[in-house]
Amino acid sequence: MALAPAFASAATSAPCRSSAVLSLDVGAAARIPEASGATTAPVGAARAATIANTLRAGVGNICTMPPTAHVASELQVISSLYAAGQRATAHGRLIALLAQIKRRPVRPQPLARILAAAPCKAARVDVKLKGATKAADALKAAAAALQAHDQAAADQATAQAKAAYGEWADNGSGAASAGDYVALAAGAEKLGAGDTANRMLDKARAAADAELKARSKVDKCTASAADLDCFTKANVVAELVGASDSVDLAAAGDIAQSLADRLNHKTPAGCEEWSFTMKAVDTTTGWGITWGAGRFRVNRKTGVIDGSQAAGYGKGWGGIIGNWNGRCIETTPDGTTDLGPSAIVGGAFHYTIDGTVDGGGFYLQIASPDGHADVQEPADPICQWLGTLAQQFVDLFVSGPNEIDVPVGPNDKTFTVDNSDGGFTLTVTVTRVS
Repeated sequence: MALAPAFASAATSAPCRSSAVLSLDVGAAARIPEASGATTAPVGAARAATIANTLRAGVGNICTMPPTAHVASELQVISSLYAAGQRATAHGRLIALLAQIKRRPVRPQPLARILAAAPCKAARVDVKLKGATKAADALKAAAAALQAHDQAAADQATAQAKAAYGEWADNGSGAASAGDYVALAAGAEKLGAGDTANRMLDKARAAADAELKARSKVDKCTASAADLDCFTKANVVAELVGASDSVDLAAAGDIAQSLADRLNHKTPAGCEEWSFTMKAVDTTTGWGITWGAGRFRVNRKTGVIDGSQAAGYGKGWGGIIGNWNGRCIETTPDGTTDLGPSAIVGGAFHYTIDGTVDGGGFYLQIASPDGHADVQEPADPICQWLGTLAQQFVDLFVSGPNEIDVPVGPNDKTFTVDNSDGGFTLTVTVTRVS
């Protein structure tokens, strides 16, 4: 049946504007200065737009959320009644359904966090509106009413969806961060719920302002590239939502200077810098693994250790897995059999230094993301089995984390661990640099 002219505009007044885009100030955010080493340049429009889109995309598409099973079943009945020409009965059931939706309580559901909501978190996570089922159900009811050419019922259902969404956003969403609130505002924008969108943006501004203040203060002793990146992102988010009138250049300069001081091994008051080396040697063969000279910073007052190479600008401190060549020998009561050549093909790796601080000293954790050796053995099953064990040992030992207790006080200068166990010697040396 063709639509009557009276209903032609109804299709354009759809309850959910799926193409609506929440307006954020990308231009202002693009001008935020970002320091990298000794140079400073604007964040740029591309990166600012990426962060803005990440913020907006936090909410799952409210336009396509499925209704609950009961609502879906009832909408099917209502659609059948409309199709059969029983408009009065269908309209009555639709109004009754909306009343049921209105009475059904909202189930609070904490929001997942997204990238720019917490600038130091790296991964984007979709925020699902699992607690906003009242709004989703009302939207489906509105869509069904439009399909049945019942504009009055569609308007009523759309109003119910906006009210339900606003109630959930204010009281049941679990939102806490700037990104959460921007995501909620984006969902409200799709509904045409301008008042709710504005309330959520106000909350986003307050959260962004608090985040920016927190990120402007760093531990000067252990300042790293991650601190500066977090501060930059917090500035971008603040500008996107209009939380700040100007960039805190003093804070940015302070963080950048702390980074420069660290790279130049300048230690502020209360800060300690230590060197670290470790070596594991097989006393039978002479084969070994060396964790080359690294450094780490300690702030005993805050209990922070940071051993990132080049303050986080580098991949990590350098190490070497040695090469070894030998033979796979099988020994039995009948004698020995040379099954063929064996080898460990090592190479360079990077490692990090992390840990905790207490009154008795440091508890270091040494880990490598790329430590690996290639153990080569003859095809004999026994040799292959031994080779697999050796492979696992080398890779797991290098990747770690290896935990090392270093009982040093503020006035101590050096500490050495020298342990031998089963023909294997592990030597660790930690020395105060400044």
